[in-house]
Amino acid sequence: MKLCAFDSTAAAVILCDYGRVSFNYGSYVVIERHTRIKILDRKAIDKANIILPFYVKDDLEKITNIKAQTINFSPQGKATIQEVENNQIFDVKENVNWHEKRFTLPAVNEGSIIEYKYTTLSKSYTFLEAWTFQSDIPTLHSEFRASIGQDLDYRILYQGDRLLAEYSSKPANRWVLQNLPALVEEPYTANYMNYAEKIRFQLAGYYAQSKSVSSGPEYVTSMNTWEKLSKQLLEENSFTSYLNRHAIAGDKLKVLLLPTDTDLVKIQKLYNHVKNTLAWDTKLRVFTEKGLPSLLESKKGSSAELNLYLTLLLKEAGLEASPALISTREHGFPQSGYPLLSQFNTLVAFVKTGEKELFLDATDVARPYQLLDKADLNIAGFVLDKEKPHWVAIKAPADSKQIISVTADLKDLANPTYKMDIIYKGYHAVDQRRKYARDGKDKFVKDQVGSNFDDYTLKEVKITNAEDVDQDFSTTFVFVSPDHINNTDKLIYLKPILINNFEESPFKHPIRRLPVEFGYPASYSYIINLTLPDGYTLQEMPKPMLMKLPHDMGDFRYNVQVIGQQVQVVTSVAIKSPFVPAEYYSHLQQFFDTIVEKYAQMLVLHKQ
Repeated sequence: MKLCAFDSTAAAVILCDYGRVSFNYGSYVVIERHTRIKILDRKAIDKANIILPFYVKDDLEKITNIKAQTINFSPQGKATIQEVENNQIFDVKENVNWHEKRFTLPAVNEGSIIEYKYTTLSKSYTFLEAWTFQSDIPTLHSEFRASIGQDLDYRILYQGDRLLAEYSSKPANRWVLQNLPALVEEPYTANYMNYAEKIRFQLAGYYAQSKSVSSGPEYVTSMNTWEKLSKQLLEENSFTSYLNRHAIAGDKLKVLLLPTDTDLVKIQKLYNHVKNTLAWDTKLRVFTEKGLPSLLESKKGSSAELNLYLTLLLKEAGLEASPALISTREHGFPQSGYPLLSQFNTLVAFVKTGEKELFLDATDVARPYQLLDKADLNIAGFVLDKEKPHWVAIKAPADSKQIISVTADLKDLANPTYKMDIIYKGYHAVDQRRKYARDGKDKFVKDQVGSNFDDYTLKEVKITNAEDVDQDFSTTFVFVSPDHINNTDKLIYLKPILINNFEESPFKHPIRRLPVEFGYPASYSYIINLTLPDGYTLQEMPKPMLMKLPHDMGDFRYNVQVIGQQVQVVTSVAIKSPFVPAEYYSHLQQFFDTIVEKYAQMLVLHKQ
């Protein structure tokens, strides 16, 4: 083999990857793995460096029976085998919970075949180690088998289109997938492992001998339900030590709220109080590490601590509020059919008033209460409630807009003037506020206008609502520039798009295997009203156009109007769907390439 038939660019390919799990209740879980890889290019020689992590806390796992070898071939086809010796396999302590077995296969070069196998012994019955069929290089054959005693009852969880299509509707104890593409990180994908072909097992129950001699085996349920998980968490000291602090909350509400406040005003005031008086320590947590008095004294805490305090205040104010669990986008998609706490990595507040449902995350001073952190925009959150815990869809708000309005007066070419107003809404406003706070006014303004106005003098700058996060963030710039345009020129070329968000396409790679995740809907509107200089007419202008992505996932509009000496260019780009499937990648490429090309086009003025 000189190359992978379905991926000619691959530097290496997994020829086969075999896994097997076997055990009976009361014995070790035995997980065997055997992997064989062909090196097609020297760029993949690092595949010879093998790291096998295992969980050592409570002596839960250990790795044994490691064997590894490199196979090389002479020009005549004779095989030479070099094995890894036991003294070349090293134990590395990564941290108190995790250790690693490390070794490097010898004499690896282009054309080598490397293979290794090992056994993991585990005491964990509840959740078996997942088997992922894909890797960061193509896989020709991946196979997993399960030999589980009849006294154990496991639920099988499938992830990936091919596994679901092949196996979800029938019982199996052997799973095979072939010719799997490489799974690699791509831009605009928060966690590429969300799309891996993967199989997981969760223990639902087991059969144990009944206490009654005359009775047969008794089925014991071990798998949690969402109701049990919610009840257990709400009874944890981590939660009760916050949510039961009624006196502290009551004292705060006397100062913060008025009897006439509506529910939404209460939510806004309490959210602003938490985010403006307490700092986030950048830790994403489900459980608290300090009590509420300690949090209020230190004025700094984790996501769980800040948002449980917010939940307490909301509840004490008479609102229907609860803590909620979220998996951030980088952490992975949550699965409602899988009642496992480890799939979540942060806690937020949830509040309902009338028909309005809101998730609140008070970890960022730049965000208004209506906006979750962009990292939190991940399918759904699980609302903790002792009576009726439930999932609520996380809906990205549709008001993230950038609106640019330009007035360009070129009537007097000796003294042309540009006035530019930019309004930012939603997540665009959050991003600009962060930049302004981080960079300061001078650098912020310079980055805003870019190089388009290097020959102009900035006469006026106005920044509005830089600190009031509940309002739109806006900027106003006025430029003047004598002698910028030579009025003796027969032709004048003008670029109408002065602030360009689309100078180059972010989707240059010819192939994409993963969906494109924008995270939230966003739009960019631009309008310029231009007064032509005396003695000039518009000779050439870009043609109007309307372009739409399939299924109304986005659209691009461009139009030019001429009335006497007035020219108006109006254009907009709208990304309506936060999620674009990979099969529409070519449409997305064409969409952005068209915008880049269109925004570079000029107006051509002709002197009469």
